[in-house]
Amino acid sequence: MEREQTENLKYNFSVKMAGEADLKYVPEISGWTNSAGTMIALSEEKLAELFLNDNSAIVTNSLGQIVSHAAITCEYLDDFLEFGGLVTGKDFQNHGAATLVTKFLLCKKSKENPGKTIFALANNISSKILIKLNAPEMLTTEVCEQAWDLCKECPKYMKPKSGEIFECCDTPYNLTEVCKGGDKK
Repeated sequence: MEREQTENLKYNFSVKMAGEADLKYVPEISGWTNSAGTMIALSEEKLAELFLNDNSAIVTNSLGQIVSHAAITCEYLDDFLEFGGLVTGKDFQNHGAATLVTKFLLCKKSKENPGKTIFALANNISSKILIKLNAPEMLTTEVCEQAWDLCKECPKYMKPKSGEIFECCDTPYNLTEVCKGGDKK
């Protein structure tokens, strides 16, 4: 199957859906998610599954180095898809790779999944990208209940004290319409 590919010519970046030939990048991406400290880490096994099931997009440069990654990390029964695993290598940050991979993946997945809600639980870094792409914030009550089950795996999770109500420290965003609008400049 031929995979879609677009480019960011300024930095010699190419973006595409990850597949079997790209499994060589899995250890590095997994390491990035483990060291980020702001997200649920993705194991090599989970990343390989995402790659092989057409749920990951990657950015590479002209030297064949992995630059950035994003994925649909969870598919929920009630027509929700969770966007996550957005990471960029330290040497490539602030050059548009994360925005490129985000928009590419969201455009592809929104076309393939009409009627489904694509959302992200964004940290302070990814929030900036999603705001730039005009993604509206969601109320936590608008996010499917199952999404909160993974919170206990998050490095930022703090178990509520007796009588406290759990609140996620990340902000939910609705990404379903990102491809239909323009970017904020």
